[in-house]
Amino acid sequence: MKRTRDELFREMLEREGLALTPRNRIERRPGARETEASFAQWRIWVNQMLERASTVYNIMLALKIEGPVSVPSVQQALQSVVDRHESLRTYFKAAKGRPYQAVHPEVRVRLNQVDIRDLRRKDEALEAVLAARQKTAFALEKGPLFEFTVVHVSFDTTLLLIVLHPAVLLLRSSTQFGWRDVLLPINSPVQPRLNTVGAASLYMLLIVIFTSLLRLRMARPLWRKLHYLVFPAFVLMFFHSVFTDPTLSNGKIDPLDGGKVFVDICGAITVAAWTYRIRLRGRGFRQERALIVLGK
Repeated sequence: MKRTRDELFREMLEREGLALTPRNRIERRPGARETEASFAQWRIWVNQMLERASTVYNIMLALKIEGPVSVPSVQQALQSVVDRHESLRTYFKAAKGRPYQAVHPEVRVRLNQVDIRDLRRKDEALEAVLAARQKTAFALEKGPLFEFTVVHVSFDTTLLLIVLHPAVLLLRSSTQFGWRDVLLPINSPVQPRLNTVGAASLYMLLIVIFTSLLRLRMARPLWRKLHYLVFPAFVLMFFHSVFTDPTLSNGKIDPLDGGKVFVDICGAITVAAWTYRIRLRGRGFRQERALIVLGK
């Protein structure tokens, strides 16, 4: 009886002591294929809607294949991958200004081909091909959000270029928060400590704003003491802004992220202003200002 490739492969692994252990199969999600976009997807979707032709988010991968290549076989393999993974068939629908993930039931893979084997300046030609593929514009509302290209560099070297829009990779669904998680985030499902620090900073600022509106009805010494809450509030807000993960996924901290660099700069300017103000106070700045007000 003729055995299948899978059976031969399993037999080979058993001889090597690498027998596969049975695992539970991951079943497809039941019901509709539409879910709310994740925070990261939402952010990218908004930016893409503002500038639809932008290709700044594109990710390119180049796989080098040595030896003869069967283009139909490559296309068939890519098609099987796309058929298996819903993320590669994902596109985005908008409803009431909110993006939702939707999945095409079927997407046919189109495999582009570029042949530079007969060109003399192959390096320049290859750079031009890479630049052109990198600038591929994807329509989030239609899909697909990938492109495959085979580049025949020489008779024994081939490149497979894969261009992806990162929105298909950020499939984590939005974290659901209740009112208790928002008001008392120490029990929030993601980053509870950092969220608590941010909430404490917010509450301090609210106290300062509310008491400032009532400063004419409050005793000035009490209002002044409450007003000093802006200092610890700033410190807590700074730590929350720098160390929290904006995607709420407990990701690695990146202090040099674009948004966090702005916070870093604001923090440095504020600390410098505090330092300068304290030095002026030490030099009698307050007494001199009082004399000027009194006209002496």
